[in-house]
This record gives sequence, C-alpha cells and structure tokens, in this order.
Amino acid sequence: MQSPQSPSLGRALSEDQFSCSICLEVFVEPVTTPCGHSFCKACLLGYWTHSKKFTCPMCKKSYSRRPEMSVNRVLAEISSQFQGLMLAGGSGGAGGSGGSSRGSTLNLSSDTSHGSPSNTDNGEFARAGEVPCDACIGRKVKALKSCLNCPGSFCEVHLRHHKKVKSLTSHRLIEPTFHLEEKICKKHERLLEIYCRSDHTCICTACAEASHKSHDLVSAEHEWKKKMSNLGKKRSELKHLIKERTKKLDEIKQSIKVIKASSQKELEESWQVYAELQRLVEQSQAELVELIAKRQREGERHAQELARGLENELSQLRSRSNELEAYAHTQDKVLFLQVGDAIR
Repeated sequence: MQSPQSPSLGRALSEDQFSCSICLEVFVEPVTTPCGHSFCKACLLGYWTHSKKFTCPMCKKSYSRRPEMSVNRVLAEISSQFQGLMLAGGSGGAGGSGGSSRGSTLNLSSDTSHGSPSNTDNGEFARAGEVPCDACIGRKVKALKSCLNCPGSFCEVHLRHHKKVKSLTSHRLIEPTFHLEEKICKKHERLLEIYCRSDHTCICTACAEASHKSHDLVSAEHEWKKKMSNLGKKRSELKHLIKERTKKLDEIKQSIKVIKASSQKELEESWQVYAELQRLVEQSQAELVELIAKRQREGERHAQELARGLENELSQLRSRSNELEAYAHTQDKVLFLQVGDAIR
C-alpha cells in the first residue's frame, strides 16, 4: 500500500519543499536563512561569494553580516529519504510490472529535480545593457522577468518557482528592469510609475490615490521625457559655453605664448646691449688704465731727471761748501787774501 503512494507523494513534495531555488536540485546539506528560506549550503555560500552581499536569494532580505548557517538535519534527512524514493521509483518504472503509472510520475519529478537544464539551454548569458538573473551563480543568464514582490530579476530556469510554488504564483511579474529595488514603493510594493511634481518624487498608483490626490501628477515616463528634453537643452548650452570658453582659453594661451616669445626676445636683446656696454666699459677702462700708466711713466721719468739734476747740483754745492770750509780755517791773512777772489 505504501509503495504506490510514494511516487505521488514524492511528486508533490518535490515541487514545494525539496528543491533548492538556486540549483533547482534536491537539497544537499540544506540550510535555512533567518527569513525562513532553505537552500543547499554550497549554493547559498556560492551565491553570497559572487554577489558580495548577504541577502536572501528568494526574498532579498539583507543582513549586515553573514548569518551563522547550520545544516537542517531534519530537512536533510527528509531530502535524503525523498531522493531514495525518487531512485526507487525510477528503478520500479524500468522494471515493468505494475510500474507504468508510477514510472510516469517519477519521470515528471526527475524532470524537475535531476534533469534541470543548464543556463545555456534555457537562455543566453546576459550581455552589456541586459538585465542579469539575480539567482544565477557565476556567469549570469539574461533575466526573463522581474518580480515586484521578491524583488529581483530571474531567468527562465529560476522563474519556475513562481509558477509552481503557491506562495509565489501571486507575485507580480514585469519586464526585466535594472535596479528594481529602487523602483518599488516600500509601502505598497508597487512599481513607481507616477511622478509627483508637488513633492518632486516618484510614487506608485496607491500612493497617488491615498496621499497625492490634490498634487500635480504625471506619468514617470512623461516627466522623464520632459526632463530629458530640458537636459538636452542644458547639455547643448553647456557644449556651446564649453566651445566658447575653449576658444577663449586657446586665445589666452596663444597670447601667453606671444608674450613669452616677446619677453624672451627683449631679454636676449637686453643681454646683447648689456654685453656691448660691458665691452665698452672694459675697453674704456683699459684705455684709462693705459693712459694713467703712460702718465705715470712720464711723471716718473721727469721726476728722475729733476732728481738727477738736483743731485748733480747738490754735489757741486757740497764740494763748494767743503772748499769754503777749508778757507774758513786758514789763519794766514796774506794767503787768505790771495785766494779771496776765488770765494766770491
């Protein structure tokens, strides 16, 4: 009685409780986040390693630091037993007798858990400008939809839970959107589609009906187009101003170059004038020195001639003085008178 019921039970459980939302396989060493969602331990750690933020892959609840994760032994044991049911059901279906119904049931479960296709089989890798899947680990696949309730963007593979899990089927899916969390109303969990010109903020339809009825409201896209138009005009004006200022700056730079060249030329000319003046001063100084030296030589020669004349005269005077000195000592009157004419 138990074995016929096992595949049916296995199929129901595999869809709701025993599939990791990251790898889409049956849980291996399942761990549970503080917000209540379960994942394979390796999948969750790998997700946190690649995202570099500690958030729940399902509900996007953020944690300031990595939560302490312990393997949920009860869930691990049930998952192991469920895996055994899957394997037993697969062998029973292959055996033949009374297993056609059971085999088809297990094949359906196998498609869900063990036969999950790779990312490249269910979508292209996200390129520049395309919204990537938030649940993919490693290289991201291009997102197929964004969920306003999770919030997050998911590829075709990771959207399966939104189609299978009852608590996720009511979530609102939209076209893939960048920075989804910033575009969702925190109060009503709706997309910010309206712009309030009175408060200068984006709001959702519920906010518009509740607290912005008398305000000047327009669609966010309309206001975006208007602001983009104004931005375009301002950009054009700035480009024109930049062009004018650049031209003026080039003129000033050219003027600076001319001033520098002119100053350099004047400086070179002044050095030439200074050098010429220095040469003339040195020449005049040399001529003056030569003139002074010439005058000195002539003065010295003239003085030497005078000195020699005076020396000769002095010698004669001394000789005469000696003669007179000798006459002065002569006691013979007759002799003195005889030579008296000589001393006149």
